[in-house]
Amino acid sequence: MTTRYHDSRELLIACTDAGDDPDDAVALALLAFTTPEFAVLTTDEYSDYRRAAFVRYFLDLLGRPDVPVIPGEVTGGRKHWAAEGLAPSRRDGRRVGWQSFLTGLSVDPEQRLLWAGFGPMTELAWMLSSDVTAQSPAGVLDRTKVVQMGGWYRTYRDPSRAEHNLRADPRAARYVVDSGVDLTLVLSDTTWRTEIAVHRDSEIYRLLAASTEPWARLLVAHYDQWFQVWHSSSRLHDPLALWALLRESETIKGSGRYVDFEQLDFRMEADGRMVSGTECSARVSVATDYAAFMEWVRATLSAGGPLGWALTRSVEEVTGPIAADALALNELLTKLREY
Repeated sequence: MTTRYHDSRELLIACTDAGDDPDDAVALALLAFTTPEFAVLTTDEYSDYRRAAFVRYFLDLLGRPDVPVIPGEVTGGRKHWAAEGLAPSRRDGRRVGWQSFLTGLSVDPEQRLLWAGFGPMTELAWMLSSDVTAQSPAGVLDRTKVVQMGGWYRTYRDPSRAEHNLRADPRAARYVVDSGVDLTLVLSDTTWRTEIAVHRDSEIYRLLAASTEPWARLLVAHYDQWFQVWHSSSRLHDPLALWALLRESETIKGSGRYVDFEQLDFRMEADGRMVSGTECSARVSVATDYAAFMEWVRATLSAGGPLGWALTRSVEEVTGPIAADALALNELLTKLREY
């Protein structure tokens, strides 16, 4: 089935290093359940394209075989793989040029691009630089809005180093910051919080563990690998960035806003750390309503079905005022197919 992305005024592209911290996979599930049309580009890819294989398999389980998955640049994978044996292997991935990527997605040149950054900024820097130097530029810089999970400014668990997504490819991060693209950073200052932690005793994990849905079982296995091999908990960093991006969308801007931002001037060190200075500037997160965010995640995952899940149930069945907002969101996004 061919997806006609020009039916909407906006195309959302999710760039992910899924297969490491499970928060990427949760973000993809939330996308699958709330967003009619999007594409996925992997980043920090392995030579066997395991990230793309994992994402493709997971999206199929989520009932979204229509969503294109494009393998990103092979960089070898930097560590923290926690999806061993969870998806069939695949070796048919290949790198494509940005112009081919745009053509393949049938993107309208007037369409707004929403970039959800869930990993290193390698692919975003590639996209922007490739278009600038292309024979027939698509004007990507001027029509792209980026919401990127990454960076820290005031507090971090290890002040001696940069946040992971910026540290993984600091040159790409600096290129994006300097490019002039419409950039919002959802900082680790906002996401590294116990309020949005998932562990074996948390409500989100127990919700998934109680489900018989194949996609939920895969998520549980993914979390179990993460807990066993790497850390005893995982924060919902990327789902919070996604939430912020959905609230920034022109098509659903009336839904309200739960993430607060401010414009920040800073200096970026060679390793990607953001320190006091004036040579760089970006819009950054400063606060959020964690309870409202977690209720949105819970309500969306508990509904657990493909696009339009809320349309088959009453608001009371899904429960809560945030679920009512999710219902309105799904109705609005579904209508975009007729826009």
